[in-house]
Amino acid sequence: MGLIALIAFSSTSAAQAVTLSGGSVKVVNGSSTTLDISLDNVPTGLSGYNVSVAIADPVVAQITGISFPSWVGVHQDSGADTDSVWMKGVDLARTIESGSTGIILGSLTMRGDQTGLSAVVITVTKLDDDAGGIISPTIVPGQIKVIPRVVILPGQAALPTDPASDDLYEDLNGNGRIDFNDVVLYFNHIEWIEVSEPVPYFDYNGNTRIDFDDVVDLFWGI
Repeated sequence: MGLIALIAFSSTSAAQAVTLSGGSVKVVNGSSTTLDISLDNVPTGLSGYNVSVAIADPVVAQITGISFPSWVGVHQDSGADTDSVWMKGVDLARTIESGSTGIILGSLTMRGDQTGLSAVVITVTKLDDDAGGIISPTIVPGQIKVIPRVVILPGQAALPTDPASDDLYEDLNGNGRIDFNDVVLYFNHIEWIEVSEPVPYFDYNGNTRIDFDDVVDLFWGI
């Protein structure tokens, strides 16, 4: 879950910012992740909101769930299992006052359906401060990246990992680090890797194929 997209907001009285948790969110194909839609700060408080979120390329991912934080006294949403949703809520208890920061408006469960990259478009229909003033947003889209699912190599007990978070899975035995055993595994199973794993994640020399030079690059990268 982890990459954060910033969605800058400006109001009639002060600059604000909305942060879409995860920004360039990465999720394994077939798995799900959660995105928190939140305001960085509310200089004049927050009374309520109506926000829409859409996945620009619905083939890549879907929104499968919507939840609200406890401060939202009354809320409503369009329902999930789709590529575009809306959600609205009101702060009846006046919990979110002037100067509040890190305010979660809602959380979306997003499922990766196909390897690829899609923008996550946020539209604010209504965002009102504690005096009923209008907060007019300037929106920067987020994005969701769906990555292929790696599989466990023959004879191993754990999935390969990407210790450097560079989209290259050098830790073939899944022990959390790159070591000589990974080199041996690559050499012994090079033909299996070529047909069973997502090639871009094991193509260390970047020539779009699995070859013995990848073994050499893995060794020298230790």
